[in-house]
Amino acid sequence: MMETYHLECVGCGQEVAIDANPRDVEAWRDGDLIQNVMSYLDADQREMFISGTCPTCWTKMFGED
Repeated sequence: MMETYHLECVGCGQEVAIDANPRDVEAWRDGDLIQNVMSYLDADQREMFISGTCPTCWTKMFGED
């Protein structure tokens, strides 16, 4: 079962809604690698969980790939 998580970017305050399985979120919080337990999310969505940084702010801080 998926749940919607409302995460706010620490840089700009933009709120992002991301659907994830609560068991997967808990497994990540308990130490599992996020890319393993939430592989169904894209890298930008996983980064919002990890650092609270949206793609726009990430690019402002670190530049393009």
